[in-house]
Amino acid sequence: TVHLNTQSVEWSVTLTAKQGATNVDLGGYKFVDNLSAVGDYISGTFQVGGETKTPTWNSTDKELSYEFPAGSTSPQTVTFATKIPDAKYHATSQQSITNTGQLKDGEDEMKASAQRTVTFTPQWIEKSGAASDTGSGNYDPTNRTITWTINVNQMGADLSDVVIYDKLPDGLTWLSASWEKKDGSNNWVAGGTFTTEPTDHKYSLGAIDTEARLIIVAKVPDEAYVSGVTHYTNTATVTWSGSPSAGLSGGATVGVGYTPITKSGSADPSTRQVTWTVEVGPRGQSIPNPTVYDLIVYGQSIDLSGVNGIPAGIASGDLTPRYGQKYVEGSFVGSGLTVDPIAITDGSGVQVADLLKITGFPQAGWSSFTFKTLVLDPDIFAGNTQQNVYNTATLFSGTTKLNHATATVPYTSTMLAK
Repeated sequence: TVHLNTQSVEWSVTLTAKQGATNVDLGGYKFVDNLSAVGDYISGTFQVGGETKTPTWNSTDKELSYEFPAGSTSPQTVTFATKIPDAKYHATSQQSITNTGQLKDGEDEMKASAQRTVTFTPQWIEKSGAASDTGSGNYDPTNRTITWTINVNQMGADLSDVVIYDKLPDGLTWLSASWEKKDGSNNWVAGGTFTTEPTDHKYSLGAIDTEARLIIVAKVPDEAYVSGVTHYTNTATVTWSGSPSAGLSGGATVGVGYTPITKSGSADPSTRQVTWTVEVGPRGQSIPNPTVYDLIVYGQSIDLSGVNGIPAGIASGDLTPRYGQKYVEGSFVGSGLTVDPIAITDGSGVQVADLLKITGFPQAGWSSFTFKTLVLDPDIFAGNTQQNVYNTATLFSGTTKLNHATATVPYTSTMLAK
């Protein structure tokens, strides 16, 4: 049995000997256990049949032994505890300890042995974070926060001089911090508060013998509007008297914001067409001139630096071409929205792609539109197998790229069967 709060493992060994069906006296026999790969014997824990006994402990060879006196009728149960080695105890992943006990006779000949492996995962620190900007209504790009929670000593070890080091990621502003610990009923109770952010980013909790947690609230920078998710990664480290000098660390990443454009699609091989659905949602934010562009290329490649038709101010690198398709004229459906199919031509004036420009998005809620493309790539529509068709819609504010969304649609060709 593993006791992580006391850094120990309690072992129980049952030794038996019979002559026929009769239990015999184990007097003169020895229980032997080499603990070199197990951990040091904890003095005073050795018992036989529930009574404390004094074994022989060789701290150099790490061998624990006990010779049964006369009258020790089989079976006999031996229990004792070993210390979990520091390297395993201070780990942050699953650990295992294997112990083999032996029964030897008076000639030191092994008569029987048994082995047992215990596994355990020390829990010293765990970090999580929660953003305040959850919900589906209008989005407020101001006054957002992240609440970081650092749980330590989940095993309930008796620790002193506990310190949590936590430096907030760049861009976040410290607002408040407090810590709590669990009482005897496993409820969280207040431990203390910090009125200002420690200049050295070290939060002292003192002595604890239960699980504790530090809660830090940080402000996210305000923005005029949000067009994507910003990720903040934060790592905390805990140290205490007797811990590894570098401490033990745990980290978490929290995303703040949302992506105001999504895309999906479905294929209809009977018509060689794919229907694409795009949703755009400023969610009440004032995004200047929101515009979606979608570049559909007929062939399998395109040199955007040598084509004509891309609107002035739009960087070709901000567009994602998708190949082997053509816009199906008149297939656009979007209430209140306007589509402008722009012909993209090569240097000789031949049209090589369609650039869809969609405008008219309202600020409130989400709006959606659909359109169809015709699959031109014979490897897909006549390949007689399943392949993927891709399309990417890109959201701009005027001529500034904000974000994009890509959809992958499986297309199953069954043109030939026999």
